[in-house]
Amino acid sequence: MIYEKNKYFALGLENEMIYITVFQKGFSILHLNPILIKFPQILLENFNDLKDALAQASGAKIQIGKQKPTIEFDIAEDKMSASVKLNCSKEYLKENYSVIMNNILKELQSYKRNFLCRK
Repeated sequence: MIYEKNKYFALGLENEMIYITVFQKGFSILHLNPILIKFPQILLENFNDLKDALAQASGAKIQIGKQKPTIEFDIAEDKMSASVKLNCSKEYLKENYSVIMNNILKELQSYKRNFLCRK
């Protein structure tokens, strides 16, 4: 899947990993922020590799991160609160709202069953 492609680079996903292929020098790393905001599921892990790829523009496919899960859960230690974080764009959420909500409910029900079984 290609997230972004322009005259400077292609940013894509392959096997849950994020890759960049830089074709042309001159793209500032600071200009990646709007792209990362647009695609919150991208987790940059190899910042130095990204910086080097943009500087060298070798045309090689460089791994720079991984894809975050669409839904992340955080259950407090005291089990009194929980939070859900969605790593997706507004458009993706609108298009897949019912599927995402069903997945959230299933995960919370599963957690509830596991929690009650431990008592």
